[in-house]
Amino acid sequence: NLDDLLNHIELNRSRALTLHEAAAYLAVSPSHLSKKFKAATGKIFVTYVTEKRVERARLMLACTEMPILKIAVELDFHQVNYFSRVFKASTGSTPTEYRRESSGHSEGDGFAAVPGGHHHLLRA
Repeated sequence: NLDDLLNHIELNRSRALTLHEAAAYLAVSPSHLSKKFKAATGKIFVTYVTEKRVERARLMLACTEMPILKIAVELDFHQVNYFSRVFKASTGSTPTEYRRESSGHSEGDGFAAVPGGHHHLLRA
């Protein structure tokens, strides 16, 4: 059922799950899943999955010192410039800008705090 799929996406936010893989997971056709998914969530499947991956990227940028390239690879973005474009389109900031803004400190001081009000993002 769709709730199982949404849970699967949530638990696997680091992965770029495709519509075909999701349809196979539910044993339905991709076109059927596409219609059901849009009706249930109000979003196109790929947009929803990408938003979950960007959510995870925001958490990783704010709470770790992991290099942006490594975050991009970890989240199944195969090119860092594509990751940066998708991230900026979603958040309005580049990954570097987001990290700097969310840390509340100057770049290079080695400290990355969880931004105020974002503690709920720590659920992984």
